[in-house]
Amino acid sequence: MSEMKKTVLLTFIAGVFSLLPTFYYEISEQKANLEYSVFNGPLLETEDLYKTIVSIEIKNTGKKILSDTVAIVESSSEIESLGLSGSAGLEPKFKLTNDKLLKVSSEKMHPGDKFTVSVMLSSKVNILPPSIAIRSNEVIGVINTSRKDDTNSVSLFSGLLSGLSVFMVSLFLIIKSRLGMALSNPQYKNDNLFYIAIKIGNEDLIDLISKHGGNLTYLRFADILLYLGSNEKIKHSDALSGMECLFLINKTKSSRKHIKRNMASLTGFERRTEDLLPLEEKSKNIKHSIDFRNAVDEKFDSFYL
Repeated sequence: MSEMKKTVLLTFIAGVFSLLPTFYYEISEQKANLEYSVFNGPLLETEDLYKTIVSIEIKNTGKKILSDTVAIVESSSEIESLGLSGSAGLEPKFKLTNDKLLKVSSEKMHPGDKFTVSVMLSSKVNILPPSIAIRSNEVIGVINTSRKDDTNSVSLFSGLLSGLSVFMVSLFLIIKSRLGMALSNPQYKNDNLFYIAIKIGNEDLIDLISKHGGNLTYLRFADILLYLGSNEKIKHSDALSGMECLFLINKTKSSRKHIKRNMASLTGFERRTEDLLPLEEKSKNIKHSIDFRNAVDEKFDSFYL
């Protein structure tokens, strides 16, 4: 072999060996990878508000431990409530800096670790998808657009279900606060009857409702008003106004028929169905406790036969 060929061969061998550490490093290096998936729930309209749940799963899909992983969710809608769930031993923390910006963080995520954050968004206008940013000290998170991984879909759906409990509790409180005393809960019924008694202004009636209002039916309350009015313990006009107020909150046909009969017994003539139509129409619009009280005030302030 000529000297030239030997030189070329030795140079080639030296070059190969010098590159081997680089090849080994590239092959054996633990890659950092952070992915997230988003599931948007159905849009629900309640009263004058739109509501929906957005569930976001963040997962360490690489082979390297990630530190200080942060998920930032920013929405143009109000973040009304949220739920968190994570892998065993993973305890993500959250900070709601205002009602539209959420920050969820995890100090350390091992390969395969994941956590899910579900938020309920609320707005008076149509809800737009929130802005989502995921990152750790090692890598920036990317969205997983693949839907082929059934396991991932199931786990993400589980995260959505965990957030659904938060949604249902919040929705119940919203409905409760919006419908207020118009609900058929005994405590609300007691409050309804008590407010009517206050407007009538009879101390015995107020005392009766204070002690036993929760056990009274609307029909029995109408019977008490009939008794008090017939025996001139209260004004006929107040007794009639009180009965008419029952039409605003009690939509049971049988009870209304009996209350209408009591009104006829008190006045000596039967009220025509069309005379009570304004009350029935107004009752359809009473969805807040304040609506009911305003209607009662209006009835007592502008009594008519």
